[in-house]
Amino acid sequence: MQQKQQQTEAAAAVAAKVAAAAAAVAAAAAAAMAAAAAVAAEVAAAMAAAAVAAEVAEAAAAAAAAAAAAAAAVVAAAAGTE
Repeated sequence: MQQKQQQTEAAAAVAAKVAAAAAAVAAAAAAAMAAAAAVAAEVAAAMAAAAVAAEVAEAAAAAAAAAAAAAAAVVAAAAGTE
């Protein structure tokens, strides 16, 4: 009877150690998922910044094209008055 109780206690101790190890693995997985989420958020922010930069570059190109067209019109007008 005492041997069976000792075996039960030993099995319970092993089960507790397995549960603790499983909890540690789950905590590590949760930390890894949190880190991955943080990286994904940084990537999304960088992509948003790149999209804004592309829009700014597009607007600058449009402004440069408009300035070139205006300069061409001024040159044409000056040539027409001569």
